[in-house]
Amino acid sequence: MQFDLSKIVKDSKWFTFKSTDGEQEAEVEITPFLADEEDWIIGDETFTIKGSSRLDKFVKHLKKWKKILDADGKPLPCNKEIKTLFFKYDFCPELVNFVINKAGELRKTWEDSEKN
Repeated sequence: MQFDLSKIVKDSKWFTFKSTDGEQEAEVEITPFLADEEDWIIGDETFTIKGSSRLDKFVKHLKKWKKILDADGKPLPCNKEIKTLFFKYDFCPELVNFVINKAGELRKTWEDSEKN
């Protein structure tokens, strides 16, 4: 069997996040999910092996951001501590959902390109 290992290195991609109320906007860099992060359902859905938690996915796949500011208008660092605070204290649940959904879409896009 032959495998092209260069294909397993997946690049991140920048997206523009806009809240549904139109008041919040940011640029976010996101990486795709990997196979071990997704839930696996065995048989007739009676047994599920859980993938990564939503918090783990948010922290891992949100690589960088722009236009995310503190109360004084200064850029917040995009680090594990700040991303965890965002998630745990529900600062912007729309951003969390956006990152997780885009990371999943990037994996799907990659899987589809592998089939062609």
